[in-house]
Amino acid sequence: MKSYKSAVVIIPPESVWQQIQDIRHVHDKAYDRWIPHINLVYPFLPDVNAGDAFLEASSTIEKALSDIRPFRVRFTADSSKSFRHSKKSTLWLKPLPLTGEKADQIDEMEKGMHAISGRDDSEHLDEISAAAADISDNLVTAERKINKKGETNNRLESADENFGAPHPELMKLQHVIEAQFPIFQDHSTMSERGYTPHLSLGQFSTKRVNVYREQFSEKWSDIEFEVDCVHLISRYDFHDPFQIRKSIEIEQK
Repeated sequence: MKSYKSAVVIIPPESVWQQIQDIRHVHDKAYDRWIPHINLVYPFLPDVNAGDAFLEASSTIEKALSDIRPFRVRFTADSSKSFRHSKKSTLWLKPLPLTGEKADQIDEMEKGMHAISGRDDSEHLDEISAAAADISDNLVTAERKINKKGETNNRLESADENFGAPHPELMKLQHVIEAQFPIFQDHSTMSERGYTPHLSLGQFSTKRVNVYREQFSEKWSDIEFEVDCVHLISRYDFHDPFQIRKSIEIEQK
């Protein structure tokens, strides 16, 4: 049984919400029901039997993530895309991977942290912490249409652009989780493109969606964060806000 009152999602840290929420508060009908998120599996298992279903699902997901490691995501001015529906369009952010020098710096920092793992040596720990702080200083950190039943109209009538290659690590994460629940492939089958990772910003007139996109992009400050956890969320009724029920860490290997 599928439930539109539950989902498996990525939730950005609250420290990067401000720009997203400023837009959603004005333009997103789902603002009061959904926190900023990237759906991985939706709809999902009903959250029933005092949470037993979610407890079992979280255990399944935790085992499936054994070969997944944390990764970083960026939202830049180039992340802004749109889905076109029958009368309106949904503006959304495309998750982008780290590239070039930043990715190399993060990788070197992680290797250094692994090298000192298990050692009681405060001097080396201080060195790694200082290096991490230097890298951090150099990084810029700054629902779709709902029908009368409150369910999500997932099927897109068309898209207005080529979205380009998706975030490879995010795609792998979604595939690994979805493979554990084969009847919940709605996000992978809603269009010919398959799963398209996105964070929804709001609904707009199709004629003016590009105008809004340009306005938002001009003022946008890049967002960057690490995906080190996935969340199982649910709500009691269609008009209730989603709540985090279970969080599964993606362990550093």
